[in-house]
Amino acid sequence: MAILQTVTKTEIFTSLKKGLRIGKNGETIKWLTPLTELEKYCEAYSQTDNKPTHIYFGQKEIIPGVTLGLYTPFDTFRNNNHRPNLFHVGQNLSETSVTNLVTTLTNMLGQADEQDETYGIFRKWKDQDIEICIFPRSHHGSDWSAITIEIKNCL
Repeated sequence: MAILQTVTKTEIFTSLKKGLRIGKNGETIKWLTPLTELEKYCEAYSQTDNKPTHIYFGQKEIIPGVTLGLYTPFDTFRNNNHRPNLFHVGQNLSETSVTNLVTTLTNMLGQADEQDETYGIFRKWKDQDIEICIFPRSHHGSDWSAITIEIKNCL
């Protein structure tokens, strides 16, 4: 019989502050790593004019029990907000997967620090340095959601 190990919100955020275990061989990638140094860690990498435009890390367990296909520069932050380093990762989500993900994260992290359902499901869990945000998206008549995980105050 497997022993279920629970992880606290503090442990999750402390782990995320150290970086993300998203390298293709399980490497931890530290926040603020230059985007140009990520090619060896990712499954897909493209660039234009020597600037990374799409970095896909593949399906990774970012939080125990939560596997996401994360990439950067995520389209919510066009051109990576003109920053040359890793400060966020994200993934678009289908509407059907959002409810399960919100339930899972709420069970692990408690009630979100910010939430709203005016235009779709919006949740944000945060501490002083890290934010995990699920938010609604709409484009050309299609609705979906996205999740981002990012470090704050990194300038």
